[in-house]
Amino acid sequence: MWDCTLNSQQANLSKAITVVVIAKDTTYCKATIVRTNKGTYHWPQAIRGETVSQGCAENDKLIVTYNCNTIGEWENLETSSCPFVSETTRILEHFAKMNFTKNNAFEIAERLQNFTNTQIYLNNIKDPMDLEFIARTLKKYLNYISYIQNIIFHTYY
Repeated sequence: MWDCTLNSQQANLSKAITVVVIAKDTTYCKATIVRTNKGTYHWPQAIRGETVSQGCAENDKLIVTYNCNTIGEWENLETSSCPFVSETTRILEHFAKMNFTKNNAFEIAERLQNFTNTQIYLNNIKDPMDLEFIARTLKKYLNYISYIQNIIFHTYY
């Protein structure tokens, strides 16, 4: 650690830097670019055993990390705290996380149907997670189908 300090009548300033001395035969992970459904990340060259972090693509207050393992290969990209890049995926994730009740199950299913019937959003369903979130939402809805059918049956008959 190197520290430089200036003391004068006008101001007192200090700046510190860290200098790391590395042997010629040190193993590195090469600089790389990783594209995921949570963003595109540019990872710098890193020393083996180092974990590198940066802000998420869609919210830089949240952190994504990548480990440079002991043999100089990148592993364990951790993006779970990051939001999805696609607005469609974020909306479908929201549907999957909704709490279904007897009172709102039909309304939620109807909103999902309207959303997926919109051509713009239907064309944007590209990520495998989009289908996963639709499936999770429909699975929740299945628990309320008989209840909703009884309501519809008694309403019309």
